[in-house]
Amino acid sequence: MTLLYALVLALGLGMIALGLSFVVAFLVRSRADPSRPAPQRRAETGAFWTQRAVLGALLVTAGFFFAVFGALLTFAPQ
Repeated sequence: MTLLYALVLALGLGMIALGLSFVVAFLVRSRADPSRPAPQRRAETGAFWTQRAVLGALLVTAGFFFAVFGALLTFAPQ
């Protein structure tokens, strides 16, 4: 059963990593070139990138839940 809990922990850490990559990609893309006018920068980060950043934030939140839950169950005395 400990292997299952370790897999839940690994799933949570993977979700955190994937979510952070989405959020960081949005931040990098939205601040890519400050020398260009603002309307062009905003057009480059459209609805797709914003929704992907929100999905990333949700993945990080759920990933923390799974990681903490998996860690508690893995290392708890049985």
